Amino acid sequence: MTLRFQVSDLFNPAGQTRLEKASVPMAIEMTDARVDGDVAVELVLNSLSDGIIATGVAETEAVLTCNRCLTQWTQPHSTRFEQVFRMRFEDEDDELPVEAGGWIDLEP
Repeated sequence: MTLRFQVSDLFNPAGQTRLEKASVPMAIEMTDARVDGDVAVELVLNSLSDGIIATGVAETEAVLTCNRCLTQWTQPHSTRFEQVFRMRFEDEDDELPVEAGGWIDLEP
């Protein structure tokens, strides 16, 4: 799965905003849940004085299985996220670096 965005056009001046949409394939299987299809991502990229903040939502459908009767059903799943990317990365737990060339990577 690749969720990379070129953001160098947002750096000057700070406060610029851009909307992005992407669809990426995902295949994850756990004991009682499976995602095997596209994940739709909508995000807003906002420039900061020293980086980018990406806020958005990822939506997909998961196939779930009941432990008791083994019945399967499909359920939509939506997750909101926010991630800060810094030009001068200082290894903060909640921040990621802006990559060379002005790229950010939202891949989990």
